[in-house]
Amino acid sequence: MHRNHILAIDDRRAIIEARRTDRALCIVTTQDLIVSMIRQRLLTVPEADVIKDEWATKHRFRLKLNSFQDLVA
Repeated sequence: MHRNHILAIDDRRAIIEARRTDRALCIVTTQDLIVSMIRQRLLTVPEADVIKDEWATKHRFRLKLNSFQDLVA
């Protein structure tokens, strides 16, 4: 926070606590990073959706969206 770095985190409770500490803190989630990669054309939406589905089935990491298309449209 003192160096104005960006916090990359997905834990909802930790995000709430971080915001309590510094409301101006820039927080980036995995979802934000994937959307950024799609917009920069590093990933396609279908590729990102495959990754999302793999996270859900293999790593118990679920995003609350059906497809990244919903976020980049």
